[in-house]
Amino acid sequence: MYQLRIAAKYSENYALHNKDYDGVPYWKPKGIVEFVVEVSDTQRMVMDINEMEYIMEKMLADQSNAYCKYELADYNFCDDKPKDLTKQFMVEFEARMVVNEQHAKDSKEEDDQLRHAID
Repeated sequence: MYQLRIAAKYSENYALHNKDYDGVPYWKPKGIVEFVVEVSDTQRMVMDINEMEYIMEKMLADQSNAYCKYELADYNFCDDKPKDLTKQFMVEFEARMVVNEQHAKDSKEEDDQLRHAID
């Protein structure tokens, strides 16, 4: 099994908020939303790219309404068991925090030295 990850541009219809809404939408982009579909090996191998994109666009249109819409931005197939890098991320994050704290301390010491030199 694979995951088909679909990145969709998400927009909201700001015209609906107006009291004098005349039915003409004003779509404001709000970001990216990710959808996930479980896909078998067979489905992945036999599906024509154009057919697959048609299906994705139809699914996104079905999720859309007068208030919000989704448009296909990108997609990719991923192993359904992605490698978890949380522990490595936390180690790297903590290391960067230490470096940033030391940099801030060093900068403060340099500022203090400059102030004393000026006085």
